[in-house]
Amino acid sequence: MEIGGFAEAIQTYGTLTVLISFLLFVIWSVVKSGIETNEKKTEKQLKIQEDNAREKREIERSKLEAERYEKLVNIIVEVVQRGPVHTVEEQEKDREIHETVQHYLDCLVKEGADRAFYFTFHNGGKDVMGRGLLKMSMFSESVARGTHIISGFQNVPRSMFPVVYRKLDEVGDYYIKNVEDIKDVDQIIYNFMKGHGAKSAMFRVIKRDNGLMLGYVGVEFNTLDYDFEKQKKNLCKKADRIAGAMFYIKEHRDDEDDEGED
Repeated sequence: MEIGGFAEAIQTYGTLTVLISFLLFVIWSVVKSGIETNEKKTEKQLKIQEDNAREKREIERSKLEAERYEKLVNIIVEVVQRGPVHTVEEQEKDREIHETVQHYLDCLVKEGADRAFYFTFHNGGKDVMGRGLLKMSMFSESVARGTHIISGFQNVPRSMFPVVYRKLDEVGDYYIKNVEDIKDVDQIIYNFMKGHGAKSAMFRVIKRDNGLMLGYVGVEFNTLDYDFEKQKKNLCKKADRIAGAMFYIKEHRDDEDDEGED
């Protein structure tokens, strides 16, 4: 404001009013300047904090990548030091067992089953609590003409079919004369069988003498028009022969290995 204008304001509004207004203006200017300064400081501090947080995240990410790399290197070194996973003798033993199992599964199909299969039990590592994971895989399968092969059952939890697993563990077998009979008691197997057209099924466990379950043999039928008791006997007989052959091959091969070492 120019001096003339200031004097005119004093004459018009009075000295006190003008002075108070001037002081208020000065105070407002100072406060405004302080607010703007604080806002700039706050923005600067926020930027510094964001930069620090970003840098911290980068450090953590680099640390995790380094740990993963170290673990991968350790795994590779362990595998290299361990050498071949399977020996020639083990491969030969596995081939003999597979051929024997396949032979008896083929026999079950020739004798009336639409599908015959063998699931083998095995370990599957450990969970985060250190507990062993019990897994199973389809070792071999035989199907009648017009029946589709089931694939994808490798390294799956044994608990995938909880009722089957419990029955085999408790009594050694599980018989489903009509899939509709289990609709309300075994929904998982019901849906599984209905999904590929099976109407009846039987399962027989293979165990060691100490009770350890090694796996199970199963058969399915796409019709209910068959001799149930006859097929039940066929399954039990073939399952026993598969078990006997597996034990014989293992013991016979182990004896040969021992003789070779001597």
